Amino acid sequence: MKPKKIQFITDILWIIIGIFSGIVYYNQKDFVAAGVFLAVALFFIVKIVIKLRKYEKN
Repeated sequence: MKPKKIQFITDILWIIIGIFSGIVYYNQKDFVAAGVFLAVALFFIVKIVIKLRKYEKN
């Protein structure tokens, strides 16, 4: 497997972990932890979008 493909897969996994962990902590009324996990998921979404835009330009 290529290193970029592995990095893309781990980014997707971080998004999934961030979203589901954020939902779990939100349901437990721990809003700070939920915010942190959702912010991590948002960071990786933005990271993937930036990489895809760079890939489309080339």
